[in-house]
Amino acid sequence: MNEQGPSFPEYGHGGDCAGARRVRRAFRLCVAGCLFFTGMLWLSEYFLRYDTTERLYLNALTHATESARVMLRSAVKIDAETRESPTPKYVAALAEREDGDQVLFTYDRAYKLDPNNSFLAIRYGCQLFFQGRFKDARERFREAGAQLPKNALPGYLEAAALQWEPPVSEDLADSLALVARTNSSGEEVVFPRPSWPGSILPQDGAWYAKLRREAVDECCAPLYRYADFVIARAREDIGRDQVQYWDSWLKTLQEMGERLMSSPDLGSIQAIAGIQVQLDALDQRTRICEMKTGVPKAELIERVVQLRTALKRLNAFERARDGRIASDRDVYVFPLMLCAVSTLALLACYLPVYALSKVVHVGRDAWTVRHTKVAKGTVIGGCGFLFALLCTVEVLQRLGALHGAWKEWVAYPWTAVLILMVAFGVIYPSLTLPSARKVVRAAGEVGDDEGLLRSVRKCRQVAGLSLMRRYYGILLGLFLCTVSMWVVIYRVFVSLYPWQVALLTTGLGQEEAALTREVLALLG
Repeated sequence: MNEQGPSFPEYGHGGDCAGARRVRRAFRLCVAGCLFFTGMLWLSEYFLRYDTTERLYLNALTHATESARVMLRSAVKIDAETRESPTPKYVAALAEREDGDQVLFTYDRAYKLDPNNSFLAIRYGCQLFFQGRFKDARERFREAGAQLPKNALPGYLEAAALQWEPPVSEDLADSLALVARTNSSGEEVVFPRPSWPGSILPQDGAWYAKLRREAVDECCAPLYRYADFVIARAREDIGRDQVQYWDSWLKTLQEMGERLMSSPDLGSIQAIAGIQVQLDALDQRTRICEMKTGVPKAELIERVVQLRTALKRLNAFERARDGRIASDRDVYVFPLMLCAVSTLALLACYLPVYALSKVVHVGRDAWTVRHTKVAKGTVIGGCGFLFALLCTVEVLQRLGALHGAWKEWVAYPWTAVLILMVAFGVIYPSLTLPSARKVVRAAGEVGDDEGLLRSVRKCRQVAGLSLMRRYYGILLGLFLCTVSMWVVIYRVFVSLYPWQVALLTTGLGQEEAALTREVLALLG
């Protein structure tokens, strides 16, 4: 503005520039402080709360295998350099994610550090089994079976390894005798859990469920191979009418399947494995019964029908798993997308006005024009509504109550309020600043002086541009404060940050356990 020309208090001339500047800086400091507090809360928790090795370990557990492997290798290296005795959990976690040519070496290293960890011994033995080192695998399974807590799983895995232990024998008597002894032990079948600090990270999320299912799959693979081998031999001998002890042997295998299915872990993978083993054994037992009597036993047929019904339900659940997890993931991703898109939209409104105000050299006088109560109410009320909507979505997320067209009823009011606040910024200057002619008349100047009128109009345009820039700046800053407050509240009540989607998304653990209980009840 031209300081030598006429001044117009309606457009900020002669106002309290120092006071306006203090208010502006105070608001900026408040916004920066809110963002800084939220950022420091996260940084202190994940970078200052734990030492370097523990931080790398925790971060690795929630990343994909390739990136997790890099972080865990660094954690193991740093831990070995800073401690006299390496921490077993870091090496064990690395072993679970190590690539093919290093996996046995890392498992061996982890097992030597923690030889009394039966679950570690089981997973080590499975890797030895996959590499064809059946004798070593059997030793690990045997050691796991001798440790507490007592567990039938190592016995079954040992039987599988025994069948291919050099010198390889086609005789099934020894391995099936070991299966029979394990069946009669009365011990439960408990599967290993992945490396996971349950006191720090939740165990009901999709990422933990993924790791747990991988561990169960790993342990079921040798049992599938062993059961397929036994069934193939049974099919050959029965085809040659050499039944001999086969009904008893198949009954032993069937009982192994029953015990796998009734594992206290209540997981669908081991339940499916147990049912499949039972069905394969029952098919061959039915053939033997038909050969001897010409008619299969009704109880065998009834059991097959029950098992197939149960397997159908479990398979249907597994087919729907990925879709349900993806749907639940959208529940947690959608609010983040709304916040990100809204921030970009507000930036897109503010930056052009900011750049234009620099081009026309908006002076300090224009900052002294006071905001109206309507403008303050629009910004505060709009951001308050968005905050309430975010908190409502947070509550409904945890209750699992977001179904159907929930995105629409969140997105429509959110978008409507955001558009209303942005649109108000466009008309705000014209509603707030008096017209040029009115200002000229109030100043007692000649109203038809076109030169003076143009000068006043220019002052009004500058003041309007400044007012619009300030409005959008306040709107952007208050929105960022709103999102920051929501993040902090989310962390306090949920114990996670809203962007930790892999840990928040359901792993369907409760639903899986409930279905497994129903299946077990159905099968009696």
